[in-house]
Amino acid sequence: MSKYEKQYNKIAKNILKTGELRNTRSGWAYSLPFQELNASLKHNMFPLLTCREIFYKGVAGEYAAMIRGPKNIKDFQKWGCNYWNEWGDISSGDLRLDYGNLWIDYDGINQIEELIKTIKDDPHSRRLLINGWRPNNNLSLPCCHYSYQFYVSNNSIDLLWTQRSGDWMVGVPSDMTFAAIMLICIANLCDLTPRNIKMIIGDAHIYLEHKLNAKLQIEKEILSPPMYSIQKQLGESGDVGFMPTDLEIINYKNQGKLKYDLKK
Repeated sequence: MSKYEKQYNKIAKNILKTGELRNTRSGWAYSLPFQELNASLKHNMFPLLTCREIFYKGVAGEYAAMIRGPKNIKDFQKWGCNYWNEWGDISSGDLRLDYGNLWIDYDGINQIEELIKTIKDDPHSRRLLINGWRPNNNLSLPCCHYSYQFYVSNNSIDLLWTQRSGDWMVGVPSDMTFAAIMLICIANLCDLTPRNIKMIIGDAHIYLEHKLNAKLQIEKEILSPPMYSIQKQLGESGDVGFMPTDLEIINYKNQGKLKYDLKK
């Protein structure tokens, strides 16, 4: 049984049982503050929920787009990710995002390249960090996850992921998938072993209209988590060129699809 999914279900139950019902920008939702969710990638385990199917290929496409600085919904679509269609300009498809763009150009600094260089030169540095937040109200969507801190020890690497807001039933499972892909890729580029993810979510919430399906989902049997394999040594071409086909998910068994409407 996946400890990650067991913890995920426990928090979901707590949100529904003790969360404050709030009238939010996107509708009524049960909310709990400052939730911590952990996942392990040891022994090549990959943190995908099994009580419902997670479209991990779309998340892999999202990561591939973000590390290249997305400016339009087509930048996501070409990698098989259609999630961002909802936020694109109606006529042009243009997006105004700090996601990804700040990672590769924060006041002229490519944070991903700087991170990789620092890990290789000074792996015990306490500055192994990518920052994705800045006050800006003119974005298609302000960053939900915005801080990514890494910790290296014994040839392994961990990730502390900080997120201001998390839609527990729709967004958070994909966010954990994204975090795992990020950690795997950074580890690969630095010749390290990906180990643990600790995710901190400022406002963890379940929308009122998702309540019935949420209860159905968390009562289903948890299956064994899948494994992963990375298909090549990244960075050989001099960049961070991850493509979704570089990641293979092995033996992903799940309880099938469960419909949740996306909340903008």
